[in-house]
Amino acid sequence: MLAAVIYGVGGGLIADEVGLLLTFGDYYSGLTWTFVLLFVAFVSTLVLLFRYRQGIFEELHEFVGSKASIFIGAFLIAVSVAFLVQTENFLITLISLVLTIVGVLIVLGFLVHKSRQRRANNASVPKNA
Repeated sequence: MLAAVIYGVGGGLIADEVGLLLTFGDYYSGLTWTFVLLFVAFVSTLVLLFRYRQGIFEELHEFVGSKASIFIGAFLIAVSVAFLVQTENFLITLISLVLTIVGVLIVLGFLVHKSRQRRANNASVPKNA
């Protein structure tokens, strides 16, 4: 218990100093608050993903196997590419690029899933000679 408290206090002090380093000593910068929020959101997401990973994987497998996934993937690709072509803003370009990659992965996941299903169905059908 004492070790956990000391570890938590040390982590808090390190986070405080990182905030100061990022803002060059300006304690009241919005960047410090943004960094803390992003860190808490990231750690919370990791905790939730670890705790519910089995259910998440089952739902993801079900989603990739459905026809809706190919439509959502194609929509993400089309909209993201449209934003990539039309903008010169770095943040929008980065987000659009990430969404394009996610769309491509969804479409590839659907195609791989269907290919495996087809192969499994062909293997289970007895061949008549």
